[in-house]
Amino acid sequence: SEIVRPGKRSESSFIISEPFANPIHCRSSILGQLFDCYQVNEVLLGVDALFAYFYELDCDFRRYATETALVVSVGANTIHVFSIVEGKT
Repeated sequence: SEIVRPGKRSESSFIISEPFANPIHCRSSILGQLFDCYQVNEVLLGVDALFAYFYELDCDFRRYATETALVVSVGANTIHVFSIVEGKT
């Protein structure tokens, strides 16, 4: 595994999970650093609770598109509850 250093191009892809309703300035800051400082090729950014839910569905997009569920995301200081109806939040 290679250490990524500022100014050096990274050939790795990054997966970043964030909490639900993460402020845009937080997302912009981390993405700016990854693309500008580390010159990454690609980043997959998603809500941690949805990543977990999708994993529970065995990462099956067809199944996800038909599922209806209530997702509860519990953090240190907050709890977010949101619905998924036929694959849409």
